[in-house]
Amino acid sequence: MTRRRTLLAGAPTVLLLPRRAGAARPDAALLAACAELRAWRAALDRIDHAEIPVPDDEADEALERWADTIDALAALPAHTPAGIRAKAEATRTALEVEAVIRPTDTIATVGKRHERLAHSLALDILGRAGA
Repeated sequence: MTRRRTLLAGAPTVLLLPRRAGAARPDAALLAACAELRAWRAALDRIDHAEIPVPDDEADEALERWADTIDALAALPAHTPAGIRAKAEATRTALEVEAVIRPTDTIATVGKRHERLAHSLALDILGRAGA
């Protein structure tokens, strides 16, 4: 297994599959996209903490897939309470990864107003989990 496959192993590929009409789970595509975002977050964390620097093209691909997944999530509406919670968690994660640069930073200290507002809403939906 190549280093790239090791770093990016486990990232779901179901996001790009179209949702079937009449699917039994109305948020199936959304939940799959949320799982994909978690997998890309883990891949980015492995890249950030790798003992041996990861080649730029591999890091760039992971960042591109992360961004594509966020774009896909933004286009998928949530239809159920589970979908709303999953999308709120994805929003919280995306904000924390995108807005926070240094380990000592938080959304409260470095986030722009709209980022702080979106983060606060996500935490409200999640019952302030992870606040």
